[in-house]
Amino acid sequence: MNILKNYFGMIKVNIKWVPKILTQFQKNQRVLMAKQMLGELENVDDIGSVFTQDETWIYHETSRKSMWILAGTVPPVIAKKSIVSAKTMISVALSFNGTFLVHSLSKGEKFTKKFYENNVISSLHDRLGGNRKRNVHNRVMLHMDNARPHLVDSALEDKGIRRLIHPPYSPDLAPCDFFLFGYLKKQLEGRKFQNEHDLLNEVKRILMTICSDVLLRVYQEWIRRLKKCIEVEGEYFE
Repeated sequence: MNILKNYFGMIKVNIKWVPKILTQFQKNQRVLMAKQMLGELENVDDIGSVFTQDETWIYHETSRKSMWILAGTVPPVIAKKSIVSAKTMISVALSFNGTFLVHSLSKGEKFTKKFYENNVISSLHDRLGGNRKRNVHNRVMLHMDNARPHLVDSALEDKGIRRLIHPPYSPDLAPCDFFLFGYLKKQLEGRKFQNEHDLLNEVKRILMTICSDVLLRVYQEWIRRLKKCIEVEGEYFE
């Protein structure tokens, strides 16, 4: 090790994890779409009209990743979750004024376009007071990734909701990925729920405690990340 450091001048670094090794085409796509997203987001009159949506699996029992213990105490061990561990898929749509729409996928259901249209899109439309197509400039904007169930452009048009595009392989540019789901799962550490209903109620309670100042900072971080993506020509960044 001393030879590597002193003779060759080498240093030891941690390997950086990225979602995917991007091709040049994919980097270019990230830049082009980041520019379009940035143009849309910087020109909205009311950030409360911007919604971002995604879904994630949440286990009914989540072990703590860290805890305080007395010196000399043997720390507990955590068993890896198995494929049969109880979990529920939670869908969250949030606006940056603190409006949250939360749905769960019941056991036996599949997360399909039909489920997405009948639950997420319809609930968003109903929550916003019905048809908003009369004034295109006042349409609600919905951001989501490119998962197959999210490809519901005709349903969005019918409801008068405008879609905000999202570049592929870009969780670093999605608020649910870089903030919301990590925050939510951190709050659930050490908790155990007997059923989907109890878990869903607690998820809703946690989301409603997120204050407007935090959401504003998340929105500003989103803008910063889009600018950074453009600056580094589509590469992933810290």
